[in-house]
Amino acid sequence: MKKRLTRHGIAPENAAHAVELALPARRPKIRYLFGKDAKVIGVLLRLSSSMKYWLILRQLLEWRKAKTTNHHDLQSNSDVA
Repeated sequence: MKKRLTRHGIAPENAAHAVELALPARRPKIRYLFGKDAKVIGVLLRLSSSMKYWLILRQLLEWRKAKTTNHHDLQSNSDVA
């Protein structure tokens, strides 16, 4: 099976595989998560609000740290030139 990723979604073969799993099920699930992004979102939905906020804050602080480090690197490079 050839794996293809499109810009906004997954390969049709992967979706078809999920359908193949769901059809013979005696008690099918309401939702089937397939694909890396969907599984991450599924985990995030189960977290408490405080844990979600902590993760968001952590990411924002990492982003800010990377942005300021990159900004300082750009300034130091312009001082040398």
